[in-house]
Amino acid sequence: MTKVRKVEYPWPEEKLLKDLAEYEKYALELGATESRIIKAGEIIFDPRVRLKCIYPKCRWYGTNAHCPPHAHDPESMQTALAKYRYGVFYRIRVPAEDFSGGYNDPDGIPRPAKRQRINYQIASLIEARAFYEGYSFALGFAGGPCKSVFCPNKECTAIIPGQGCRAASRARSSLEGVGINAFAMAVNAGWDIYPCGPNAEDVPYGSALGMVLID
Repeated sequence: MTKVRKVEYPWPEEKLLKDLAEYEKYALELGATESRIIKAGEIIFDPRVRLKCIYPKCRWYGTNAHCPPHAHDPESMQTALAKYRYGVFYRIRVPAEDFSGGYNDPDGIPRPAKRQRINYQIASLIEARAFYEGYSFALGFAGGPCKSVFCPNKECTAIIPGQGCRAASRARSSLEGVGINAFAMAVNAGWDIYPCGPNAEDVPYGSALGMVLID
């Protein structure tokens, strides 16, 4: 259980960086392949990212609260995230075959979602730990549609008036869902990124990307 600390604001830079180093290691303990501390200024927004949710239209578009068009719009998100100082950016290497062949397993569960569940777990657990350690604005982002992970065969209750998300403590917006160019950030971090899809050949691995901002 996380030990609760009192909130300070703004946190001293030295203390913040020390804690970020712990969260960076925590991401690896939770299953990330690589993680690194980034400055908020390294976050890359690009309107073309959300355009790719529409052309060709993703099967999850409009089906849940954390995907476009319901996800927070990139313009206001960019303004809000500029208030942060640092974050932890991480990558999980996943087998390329998760993104090739049939989309669903025989049990009807989307194949990429089984790996993305780890991504959502890392984002939510680091966010929760940072929150209880006094960083009240800790904010996590995962990757891929939350609906495919938590309720692929159920209606998203978060977009029904008067109801909330059935996985509120775990579901988060994806980086791409709010217009963040996660691939460009990964390349800048020195990580090899490969395009994956049903027709891709000779792809060594895929990547699931996530980030937790802390201030």
